[in-house]
Amino acid sequence: MIIIIDGYNLLFHDCWPYHDEVLENSRQKLISFVISFKKKMRVRRIIIVFDGCAGIGPYKKQTQQNGVEIIYAICQGKADEKIIALSGELNNVVVVTADRRVVKYSKRNRSDIITPQQFTQKLLKANRKESQKQIAMPSNNVDEWLQEFGMADEIEIPKKLDEELPQIPDFHEEESCPEEETLLDEESVEDWMKWFRMKENNDG
Repeated sequence: MIIIIDGYNLLFHDCWPYHDEVLENSRQKLISFVISFKKKMRVRRIIIVFDGCAGIGPYKKQTQQNGVEIIYAICQGKADEKIIALSGELNNVVVVTADRRVVKYSKRNRSDIITPQQFTQKLLKANRKESQKQIAMPSNNVDEWLQEFGMADEIEIPKKLDEELPQIPDFHEEESCPEEETLLDEESVEDWMKWFRMKENNDG
């Protein structure tokens, strides 16, 4: 199956949820969604056709991004005419458009038609699945995570999280703290006592 997308017809349709003031951003958003869709659904060939003008920007008349063909219909080959021509040249074609003229002549060329609403739903669904796949955790096994980051030999994880971990004793205010060792021996204490007695007698 070959899918031909009327690029701006889809991009500017009310069903498309991603709009940007910068046209290039909107266009790249659509292209990225189509790339994910092609990969997920294993579509043999997808062509996006945009209207284009000669000499504008870095765009080529025909280019490719991750297997998705992108055509900028330049000069007299506008997007509508290019899509109709491709639908007549290729076999087993599905055209994504809401343009009545493109629908009419593509059907004459025995191509199937999908509306922008229908195709947008397929794009969003495929993109959601791809995003979920990317963020899914590969495993809940701590050992596998350590192996992944090359830390398996550096960290030893106990079989149970509460096993062999140092226990911190509970502290209660009524409990007295251990007395510090005295810095004075008995002889020194007696000398100090004598000094105090002498001091008291002299003061008296």
